[in-house]
Amino acid sequence: MLKGLTELLNYFRDERHYKRDQQDQALMAIRQALQETKQYLALRDRGAERSIEKEHELSDLWSIAGVHAREFGPDLARRLGEKSSYWLEPENWDTEEIYEAGIKIERINMEVSELLGMKP
Repeated sequence: MLKGLTELLNYFRDERHYKRDQQDQALMAIRQALQETKQYLALRDRGAERSIEKEHELSDLWSIAGVHAREFGPDLARRLGEKSSYWLEPENWDTEEIYEAGIKIERINMEVSELLGMKP
């Protein structure tokens, strides 16, 4: 009986550690997409030419972040997938669509900051 309890406690400890690792991976993926996007936008604001290659790279980063974000819920994961779609063809999105989709960089940044604050 005691051995079974010990195994159960170890399982819960390992499961909690696994879940924390998944959350950390998700947050790192989202933070990387945020940082790369902010850097690109800052360059564009300073007059740099548009880079389709960089925008496709950003799309990939947001897609990866979306997959990892499933750990935090389907809404965030969906919106990060939308952000990935945005970077494939940003010219097809207007300001209102970006706002309604919940993919403004400021909103995602705020949510990630909140998630970082919630981490155990």
